[in-house]
Amino acid sequence: MKLLKALGVLLLLILSFNITASAQDMPDISLLNKLGITDSDISEKENITRAEFAVMTVRFMNTNVPEARKVFSDVGTNDYGAAEITALYDLGYVSGDENGRFNPDEPILSEHAAKMLVCALGYRDVCSVNNSFLSEAQRLGIFRGVTVSGNMTGAECAFMLDNALSADVMYVKTYGDRITYEYGKNRDALFVYFDLKTVDGVMDSVCGASLTGSKTTPKDSISIDGTEYSLADDISCSDLLGYRVKAYVDTEDDEVFYCRAYKNETVEIKSDDINKSRTSLKKIVTDDNESYEISAEADWLYNGNGYFGITLPELLSVYGTVTLVDNDRDGEYETVSVYDYV
Repeated sequence: MKLLKALGVLLLLILSFNITASAQDMPDISLLNKLGITDSDISEKENITRAEFAVMTVRFMNTNVPEARKVFSDVGTNDYGAAEITALYDLGYVSGDENGRFNPDEPILSEHAAKMLVCALGYRDVCSVNNSFLSEAQRLGIFRGVTVSGNMTGAECAFMLDNALSADVMYVKTYGDRITYEYGKNRDALFVYFDLKTVDGVMDSVCGASLTGSKTTPKDSISIDGTEYSLADDISCSDLLGYRVKAYVDTEDDEVFYCRAYKNETVEIKSDDINKSRTSLKKIVTDDNESYEISAEADWLYNGNGYFGITLPELLSVYGTVTLVDNDRDGEYETVSVYDYV
């Protein structure tokens, strides 16, 4: 695997850059770390420097770096990120200020981070014509979940990098003397730079357990919406049965590189808190008068495996927990997972 203009800039400097996404849609730091783009929880950092973001941009492209050269007066060949800054300079993705400085230790501005990532996605030539890097970043969804401007925190950088992974990479096609720029056709950054395809669906079988309790996958495999994939040795997702997931799968051997729960609404209820006189198989009601609608087509799990035909007495006799999963965010719960400790 291989491993807009002046007004826009003015507005960019006036506004604040705030995270607006819900907890369900926060950036996946674990994925960024596993891909090697980041090497810590950058969301905890108050600021990200220009040198740090240059390093992450080159890692985002999963490419080799040249030997460091002194392309800016304030970046020595042994300084942090010197090789990556050289690479971005050679590609035309970064340029110095009027005095030939890169200012590597200054906080990265959102407009400059956007330009680096838009260039990394192949849009440098088309955006250079009218300096439309910021508007292109918006179009590509790089700022999804955040409000743009000013110095960037680690969390905001993580948002941009995570969003950019699913953005389309532009590529050049030639027809004789004619050059065209194209994008789409499932060619996002994960696919182009890391040989990974994204699979989004409900996990219906995992490591020998299934929603039906009958058709299962081998111990080292999972199934998402009926399609089976093998698991890399370091992947564990046995607790995601019945959840909507995003899996990142190697395009060559269909092996899952990384997998996580994605856009589920869940609630865990202790059995002692269930109001037994008001609960049914269509609705679970708690003693606090909270009620949860269960889909008529819900999948029921008992101690981790599919259980067909559960009865109300069986549900009410549980000593443990009941976890409800709304895997399509329609207000009803499609998976009911019962854990009985007795």
